[in-house]
This record gives sequence, structure tokens and C-alpha cells, in this order.
Amino acid sequence: MDYEVVTTVVGIIITAAVSVVGYFLKRTMNRQDDFATKEDIGRIEKQVEEHKQDIKTLNDKYATKAELKEIKENIATMRESIEFVKNNTINREDFLRNISEVKGDIKDLKDYLMKK
Repeated sequence: MDYEVVTTVVGIIITAAVSVVGYFLKRTMNRQDDFATKEDIGRIEKQVEEHKQDIKTLNDKYATKAELKEIKENIATMRESIEFVKNNTINREDFLRNISEVKGDIKDLKDYLMKK
């Protein structure tokens, strides 16, 4: 009976020791799997470079909110300037009509001066 108890206790101790070693070995292997390999790092660096190019393209093509606000302000200023020009200048037809009248007056004046 002593022999059976000792064998059982030794069996339990060996089983416990193997279980503890197995647990720590499994944990170490999981940690090792979490580390990136050189291929992974190279692949990720390549993706980062591609994303940098995409960001640069987006920055070149699209305006920021501040730039968009400035553009809107410039357009509003231009609209005001256009309205000012419309209200304070004559149109093409009026200009041509006035020039024709002035030409006629100059011709009449020339004729008058030629007669005297």
C-alpha cells in the first residue's frame, strides 16, 4: 500500500510538473508568435509607403476646410465686384451707340469747319 501511495503521489507531482512546464512553454510560444517577422515588417513598410503616396495625392487634389473657406470668401468678394461693375459701367450696346453719335458729331463739326 505504501508503494501505491508513493507511486500515485509521484505520478501526480510529475503530471503537475509537466502541466506547469507545458503552460509556460505554450505562453512563450504565443508571445513568440506575436512578434513580427522581417517579411511582415517589409510588407507593412511597403503598405505605409503606398498610403503616404495616397495621402499626398489627396492633399494635392482636395482643399482643406481653411482653403475652402478662403475660396468661398474670394468668390463672394468677386461677386460683389461684378455687381459693382454692372451697376457703374455701361453695356456694349450703349457704348457703341454713344460712339456712333460722337462720330456723327465729329463729322458734322468737320463739315462745318471745312465750309468756313
